[in-house]
Amino acid sequence: MKAFKNLLHGEDDELSSAYDDFHRKVKLEADATLRSTLAYVGKIDATTERLDRETKTSVANSGHVHEQLERKTISSNPYFSASESKSRSRGRNRT
Repeated sequence: MKAFKNLLHGEDDELSSAYDDFHRKVKLEADATLRSTLAYVGKIDATTERLDRETKTSVANSGHVHEQLERKTISSNPYFSASESKSRSRGRNRT
């Protein structure tokens, strides 16, 4: 009869304590998961920022390399050198 009363009215201290302990542990796990997720997002953000900087540097460097190769191609090719000289002299005459 006591078990039935406890079930009906929720007066079992041991069951109540176990229930509270269960919910406390679930909350601790949820908090740990949240902290872990936030830490991982922080690492992803830092990696993304680093990759963005490296990409911008690579693009800038490739632009410099392209300009240098273009200059070498123009200066070493007689056709480009002659037409480049003519276009430069025409441009100077216009101003």
